[in-house]
Formats: sequence, structure tokens, C-alpha cells
Amino acid sequence: MQHERAMSGYLRAVWQGLTWRSVALAQLLALLMASLRWLEVPDRGTRVHLLPALLIGCSVVAVSAQVAAFAADHAIGRGAARWRSFGTALLVVSVLAASLEYCWGRLDLAAGISSTALGRATGVLFNTAALVGVAMMSYLNRRSVARILGGLRAAQLQRVEAEGRVLASRRAAAEAHFDPAEVLRQLADIRDLYRAGEHRAEARLAALIDELRARVARAAHGSRAAAREQRT
Repeated sequence: MQHERAMSGYLRAVWQGLTWRSVALAQLLALLMASLRWLEVPDRGTRVHLLPALLIGCSVVAVSAQVAAFAADHAIGRGAARWRSFGTALLVVSVLAASLEYCWGRLDLAAGISSTALGRATGVLFNTAALVGVAMMSYLNRRSVARILGGLRAAQLQRVEAEGRVLASRRAAAEAHFDPAEVLRQLADIRDLYRAGEHRAEARLAALIDELRARVARAAHGSRAAAREQRT
């Protein structure tokens, strides 16, 4: 059950990475690659019926390369081996591109026997591995650097927050400290009020007691908070 939830979260993260801008950019590159590939075809006027298959194949390869790059990135972010994730993603995309090229070559009647189509597919396999491999490695390196910087910023933020809590607890402890001379002066004033029969003597005494209790409570809380911060 836990494995299923982890896999569901992984697939959801990969799917959320497919924004319309990234898909549009991938399709633009696919259109460019299909155009360059079509210019290499001899007698294009008699093979126009093969153009839709070429466009669809390049589009599928572009989206697959994009999804594979996102999948490898999230796998690395979850602790998977870097080179294994990169190699698996690149292998899947390269084999898919070679398979589509082989099917497209078989559709082309001028491709001759299947060995010719197989040779073209083999060339596409290595070309895709080279081109997509460079792009995918650049993307994964950039994402790895971003994760490292994000971790450093998070650690620095936690340190700053911890220091702020320590300073706040120390400030509270410092505010809770009271001056004995000031307390004695207030007690003397209250004594004089009692001798004079003033009604506000009891209110002054109660206020002084409440103030001393509050300061002692703040001091105890600040000491406990400082001790917790030092342990963490």
C-alpha cells in the first residue's frame, strides 16, 4: 500500500511537470526535426503520404523524451542512482525513436528490404542517444544544482529561524529579571500606604505580586526554550 502511494505520488509529480509551455516547446523542436528529416528524403513529391507518419513519429519522440527527462529527474530527487535513471530514460527514448524510424522506413516503398530500414533505425538509435543524451544530461545537471541550492537555502533559513527563537527566548528571560532594589522600593511604598490607611494599598500589593509571578513565568519559559534550541 505504501509502495502504491509512493508510485502514485511519483507519477503525479511527473505529470505536473508537463506544462503547456514545455509541451509546446517540445512540439516545436519535433516539427523542426521532422522538417530536417523530410528534406533528406529523395523524391519527396511522390512520398507525401509518408509526411504525416513522420510528423507523428517526431512528435511522439519529443514528448517521450520530455516525460523521460522529468521521470529521471524526480527519480533522482527521490534518491535513485543518477546514472541509472539517466541511462534508463535515454535507452527508452532511443529505442522508441529507432522503432518508429524502422516502421516509417518499412512504409517507404523506396526503403527496399527490411535490412535497409533496420540500418536506418540503427543510425537513428545512436543519433537520438547522442542528441537527447546531451540535452537530458544538461537538464538533469541544472535540476541537481537547483536542488542543492534549495537545500542550502532551506538549511540557512532553518538556522536563522532557530537563532531568532534563541534570541527571543533570551530577550524574554532578560525582561523577566527584576531589580531587587526596585522591588524593595515598591514594598516600602506599599507599607507606607498601609500605615496611612490608603485603600489602594491592597491593589498595589496585588499588582506587584502579579507582576513578579509573570516575570518568573517568562523567565522559566525562556530558559526551557533556550535549552530546547541548544539541544536541536
